[in-house]
Amino acid sequence: MLIPIHHSNFEKLTWTQRHDPISVSICSNVEGFTDPHCIVEPEVETLVRLMGEYMSRIGDKRYQLAQDKFADAFSQLDKDIQNPMRSLLEDDFEDVYKLDAFLDDEELQDHVEKEKNIFKKLDAYCRQTVVLRFNSAKYDMNLVKSHLAKQLGMHGSGKKITLKRNNSYACLANESFKFLDVASYLAPGVCYAKFLKAFDVSENKGFFPYEWFDGVGKLNHPTLPSHDAFYSSLKESNISAEDYAFWRVKNMSSFQDFLDWCNNLDVGPFVQAVENLQKCYFDSDIDIFKSSISVPGLARRMLFDTGRQAGASFALFDEVNSDLYHTIKQNSTGGPSITF
Repeated sequence: MLIPIHHSNFEKLTWTQRHDPISVSICSNVEGFTDPHCIVEPEVETLVRLMGEYMSRIGDKRYQLAQDKFADAFSQLDKDIQNPMRSLLEDDFEDVYKLDAFLDDEELQDHVEKEKNIFKKLDAYCRQTVVLRFNSAKYDMNLVKSHLAKQLGMHGSGKKITLKRNNSYACLANESFKFLDVASYLAPGVCYAKFLKAFDVSENKGFFPYEWFDGVGKLNHPTLPSHDAFYSSLKESNISAEDYAFWRVKNMSSFQDFLDWCNNLDVGPFVQAVENLQKCYFDSDIDIFKSSISVPGLARRMLFDTGRQAGASFALFDEVNSDLYHTIKQNSTGGPSITF
């Protein structure tokens, strides 16, 4: 919703409108939540709370499905933790006596801790739900960041992650949710319409009278505003007469119906396109949204995977030779350059 501003002008800057969030649509590929769900609420804190509650329902269902999918792995890890000697013997049938004779309590405890760590990582992987947006790291996230941080409990204890590049939020995460921007996995400048087209989704983004919708009361408007109200001074263009007739085709009775339709049109095709994007990496055994937050992270993951398959060895400096790291880093620092 764009609220007109009349008294915030400066010598070199003129504010014309303020963007207040009033609605959000949520859609997923989780069983029972595949239909778009639109929430309309003029109070931002309440809007974010309702969004969080609905996403938590999706997250709980997804966690349950993930636990069922990895039930064998959870069961095996639990057995190994309860009986560590059993798992070690399964790995080395011929050295039963050697294990019994030479494996001390400390080594056994180390093995148990490793198994527990794997169990925790698998549980965290299943528990955390990825929340995707398109090109909102610089814009939409900034509109609700303070309310979202409160909803996610970012000020409390536990593992929290906030990655920010200048004014752009690349990642916001806690144990339950991980907010990412799909635009970070695409070439620069790719718009939403091109993203859908690139991944074989035919539906396109809707249209909306942004400059006309400047008050909550207009949600109850019984008809669409005039065709002229859809003119965008930013794009210097208007919608077609065919698009304008959509109101009658969909049998809408209020402007809120139109708002719901526009929001849902954004998220439904988006889910399908994201699934097609993921499939591009499944053959490489990469879950892109769990493995990274952007294209460079994916490239690094694929580099190390390829190197490991080729038998390459990647070594790090140990504590004894830690001075080499600092020496190389200092000598690699660049400086001013003059070319004649």
